[in-house]
Amino acid sequence: MSDIQRPIEINDFSVAIRDLTNEQLNTVKRRLTNSVAKLEQSNGLMTDLMNNDIEKANRDSLGDDDDDTDNGYEKVTDDDAKLYKDSIRGNEKVIDNQKLRVVAIDLELESRGSAVSEKDLDIPASTGPIISTVISTDNDIVDATAPNSVIL
Repeated sequence: MSDIQRPIEINDFSVAIRDLTNEQLNTVKRRLTNSVAKLEQSNGLMTDLMNNDIEKANRDSLGDDDDDTDNGYEKVTDDDAKLYKDSIRGNEKVIDNQKLRVVAIDLELESRGSAVSEKDLDIPASTGPIISTVISTDNDIVDATAPNSVIL
């Protein structure tokens, strides 16, 4: 048996997340979104280095807490550039996979009727459900002067 572990296929992922709570789904979504952002940041840094924009790469990495950038970046060799290209290509595959997972989570939340949580909207819990009190879906009130009214 191989020791290589591959990520779960997107169809299997969609089935597996059905057993998770909304809170767990939102946690997984936040982790995936954070991972995508970090991978995109890494790709940007490697692209700058490949383009020999050493000053920009050093400026962008000043805010990082990594100890490996204390001395700054140096000129990139051809071997470095090849490694960066391969890494960027690999990261792009992972990014695409993780974005598909975020979409799968959104679809699962939508199918449950809770596509947008109060945490996502930054609504204080004390305000309660806003949308349900604002929009009436009953057809008991007819307003013929409303802009989108159609009288048959």
